[in-house]
Amino acid sequence: MLTKSNLRFYALISAIAFVAALFILFLLLWQAETLVKLGLVGKLYYLVLVPLGLCVAAFLFGTMKSVATYKGTQFGGVLELGGPVVAFILVLIFGFKLVPDHESFAVTVYVQREGQAASFHGGKVVLKLGGDRRSAAISDGAAYFSGIPATYRGRRVEALLEIPGYEATQPDITLDGEGVNLAVRAREAVFQGYVRSAAGHPLADAQVSLAGHGVKSDATGHFKLSVPGAETENGATLQVVASGYAPWSNRVEPGGNEIVAVLDKIEAGTR
Repeated sequence: MLTKSNLRFYALISAIAFVAALFILFLLLWQAETLVKLGLVGKLYYLVLVPLGLCVAAFLFGTMKSVATYKGTQFGGVLELGGPVVAFILVLIFGFKLVPDHESFAVTVYVQREGQAASFHGGKVVLKLGGDRRSAAISDGAAYFSGIPATYRGRRVEALLEIPGYEATQPDITLDGEGVNLAVRAREAVFQGYVRSAAGHPLADAQVSLAGHGVKSDATGHFKLSVPGAETENGATLQVVASGYAPWSNRVEPGGNEIVAVLDKIEAGTR
């Protein structure tokens, strides 16, 4: 027969077990990122089941005076359980059955141009997961990856962009949550070539300019001009000016062939 002191004892055991379970849950939330990196999230989840089972058993059978029995065939023999252990085992069983799948997860990488709201269409995003390279096509500005090992949740990985003329602003991304933003920008565009006269002679010190940027040709007539990719994304006009020669201009595209600017000499008396 249960006395008041026994009831208080079971109530105390139930309360202590419940507080212990809450403490572990608090630890899961408070140090979630650290636990993910250490791969301890799943282990602590199972640890929560022990104080929860003890709490249920002590409360139902000690305080509420409940009764339960179980009889079944296990491991080739007959298993019969009675009292608090039934509730304890049930909590563990349901905990194991209802545990979420932590073996893998999915993430969507949203690809956007730096400083612009417009998204990309086409191309690929590649994630480097150690020695494993995963690629996904970009559709409506997003690349979807599934089946990523749980050990990479919350970790930083390298993301490569396979879009001609573009690169990731910050190639390292953190795989936390279901969506990750990847900002991209146009690569630096390089325009190079030669400045020559109509007679085929190299022209030195010719002023070569494009999109507000300029450089002079060397003794061989060669020039190399680097321009931020965003300024020449849709092409630009290259202008060449040399003393004694008529100005030259032409439309050029990033990544095009080597440029050859042929300038006509201004004859004496020509206006």
